[in-house]
Amino acid sequence: MLLYFIIILLIIIYCCEVQNEIRNAVKAKTKRKLQKGKQAVRYVKNRVRAPIDRINKNINRKYQKTRRKIQAIEDIIES
Repeated sequence: MLLYFIIILLIIIYCCEVQNEIRNAVKAKTKRKLQKGKQAVRYVKNRVRAPIDRINKNINRKYQKTRRKIQAIEDIIES
C-alpha cells in the first residue's frame, strides 16, 4: 500500500514537472515571436526614416552654406 502511494506521488510530481517544462517552452516561443515582430517594426521604421534623414541632412548643409555666405557678406560690408 505504501509502495503504491509513493509510486502515485512520483507520477504526479513527474507530470507537474512536464507541465512546467511545456509552459516554459510556450513562453519562450511567444517571446521569440514578439522579438521577431519588434525587429520587423524596427526595420520598417529605419527604412522609412532613412530618406527623411537624408533630406534633413541636405537641408542642414544648404542652410550652413547660406549662413557662411551671409556671414562673409556681412564681414565684407563691415570692413
